[in-house]
Amino acid sequence: MNFVVTNYDTGEVGMEHVKNADPDGLTLGTCHGGAIIQYLCGSSEVNIKDDLKVVGIMNQGGPQAIIANPGAPYKNFAELAEYIKANPGDVVIGCSLGGTTQILFTALIEALVEDTSLVNFVQCSSEADKLTNVASGSINIANCSIPNALSYDADGKLTVLGTLGPKVATIENMSELVGAELDAKFATTQEQNVSVTWDSNYYVVVPKDTPDEICIAINYEDSKKALESEWEFQGGLVTSVGLKVR
Repeated sequence: MNFVVTNYDTGEVGMEHVKNADPDGLTLGTCHGGAIIQYLCGSSEVNIKDDLKVVGIMNQGGPQAIIANPGAPYKNFAELAEYIKANPGDVVIGCSLGGTTQILFTALIEALVEDTSLVNFVQCSSEADKLTNVASGSINIANCSIPNALSYDADGKLTVLGTLGPKVATIENMSELVGAELDAKFATTQEQNVSVTWDSNYYVVVPKDTPDEICIAINYEDSKKALESEWEFQGGLVTSVGLKVR
C-alpha cells in the first residue's frame, strides 16, 4: 500500500491534524505515552483517549541516557544523590516543564533523594538544546538518546550517569538495540539499584469517529486495554507531583 509520512513542527499540530481528519482509516498518527501526561498537565489540548482512538501499539519506548556536564563531580546515580544532598539547590535539570521529562526526572529525583525541592527544574525541551547546554555547563542534568550520549561521551563533551527506561532494559539488550557495545556507565536505574523505571508505549491513533470495524481490524481491543493501564499509571505520577489540572 502506498502511504505518505508527514512531519509537523510540533507534536501538538500533528495530533490536531489526526483529530480533525476524515475518520476513514486512511489517516494514522503516532504518539508515545507522554501525550497522556501533556494532556493531564494542560500542555496539550488533545486527549488521546477521548479525542482520538488508539488502534495499535508499535513498541515500548526505549531507554534514555541521563547525562551530566563533562567532568561532573558525580559519575553514577548514587554519587548524584550524595551530591544533591550535600549541595541543595545547586543542580539544574533541563526538561520539558509540565511535560513528560519533568515527570520522568521528578520520579528519578524522588527515588534518589526523596525531595525534588533540592534541585531546580528549568525549561529545555529539544534534544539538541539539552546536549548543547549540558556540554556548556548551562544546565547540569538532562536526558537524551543513547546514540547521542555515545557520540558526545566519546568526544568528552558530557558525563553519562546511566539510563532510565523500561523494566526489561539491561546493558545487554540496550547494546543490541543501538548496535554498539555499551559499557558500565550506561547501567540502567535497576542495575544501579534505583527503584524507578519508565514504561511507556508508542501508540497508533486515528480520529475518534473511525468505525469500529476498521479499528478492530487493526487491533483495537488489546490496544485499548494497554492505553487504559498506562493512563492510570501516568495519571498517578502526574497527581503525585502536583501537576494534574484535568
